[in-house]
Amino acid sequence: MTLRWNHPDLAVLSALTALLLAGCGDDGSSRIPYGWGASGSGGMQAAGNGGAAGTAGAGGTGGVSGADDSGAGGSAGSSGAGGDGGDSGEGANGGAGGSSASGASGDGGAGGMDSGGSGAVGGMGGMEPDDETTEIGSGDIDDPVDGPAPSRAADVGGEPFVLVKNWDFGTSGAVRDNAALIAEFQFQDQFGTIASGTSYGAVTVAPTEALAVTANDLGLPDNKQPVDDDPERPFRELTEDSLKTYVRPLSDSLSMVSATAHNTGNGSLVAKWTLPNGGSLLSHDVIWETRIRMPKPAAGYWLGLWASGNEWSSGPELNVAQAFGAAASPANAFRSAAVGGQNEIDYGTWPDALALAELADGDFSDWRVWTWVYKKDDTFQVYVDGTEVQSGSIRWTLGGADGAQALEVWFTFILSWGHTQIQAVNLSMPASDLPLEYEIDYSRVYMR
Repeated sequence: MTLRWNHPDLAVLSALTALLLAGCGDDGSSRIPYGWGASGSGGMQAAGNGGAAGTAGAGGTGGVSGADDSGAGGSAGSSGAGGDGGDSGEGANGGAGGSSASGASGDGGAGGMDSGGSGAVGGMGGMEPDDETTEIGSGDIDDPVDGPAPSRAADVGGEPFVLVKNWDFGTSGAVRDNAALIAEFQFQDQFGTIASGTSYGAVTVAPTEALAVTANDLGLPDNKQPVDDDPERPFRELTEDSLKTYVRPLSDSLSMVSATAHNTGNGSLVAKWTLPNGGSLLSHDVIWETRIRMPKPAAGYWLGLWASGNEWSSGPELNVAQAFGAAASPANAFRSAAVGGQNEIDYGTWPDALALAELADGDFSDWRVWTWVYKKDDTFQVYVDGTEVQSGSIRWTLGGADGAQALEVWFTFILSWGHTQIQAVNLSMPASDLPLEYEIDYSRVYMR
């Protein structure tokens, strides 16, 4: 199989350059969060309290707490929806057994019995998270998850869509911790590169050493992907209700950064889950909706929401959003277009295209909802906050050609800086101008 870089061809990039320049725990316990697998076990201690058992996943059972020689048995973990709370431990010398709690439809665990104390009563029914957006989903149309309807459902019309992937970011959402982030996303593109070959100025940073890939021709130490291992200088950070990503110098000792030196890192993401085909080859309508902003812009920002194939030759690709922070470019300028397809609006000159789309207000520091609707007749529409900014058609095959190889649909979040192939953003600047900050509230995929 021939691998092709997943970025617009250089002719397109050259045109973009021209238009931009023109003015456009110690107690031994094991704790597992709600919805994540089996129960934990309480710790075993010689002269202390039994460790608290872990919380079980949905449908699981709370763990059994450990017994100790002289203290109370540890509390059993509360289980997820449908599971039972675990039994408490048994104290040997008078400690009361620990209590347990159950999941929404399970039973409370039994209280422990000991030689001198009374057994604790069974726990009351546990509570499930009340946020309807806590499930990520398998991506299967026959196994949808609960969650909000797509914001453009009324514009699309027809039968309702179901939610198949719910990347609701934040500690109170579905993608709530580093484990969930790693389970759902990879940190290089579908071709194994961390800077679209050598095109992007900032390189994507891996969340752990184990996930760092080899990265040649970028001037990186040992030709290895950098790792996000400094909590004082994170590249990705989960807040209560969002994911923040940062573009920073790879070393805090740098005074200048440049696109060609690739000495900045970013928190870009590529979803591991893909659609097997798209459009008429998939035989389903699809909506991809993302709420994102750039609360702290910087010159040279490089923001992209892309759907693309697992191979590339002038398509297939749908740039839901593609924006560069060039000095002469308006703050709200972007390009939305199919590569390898037909577009209703010509984004050859971005400000003129924005006027045609009647989208003249706001900039990327504001929250914006980007929506791609891709139908089983190969037609598509792109919306920004409800305003249609592009429409057309694309065949999801290599190069978008009829009869060519059918390809997968990959979902990419480019949260980067600089580009070595676009002169307007192939720049150097003081490291103190960074960090550049992006923030994603959610990204969801719907089907019908």
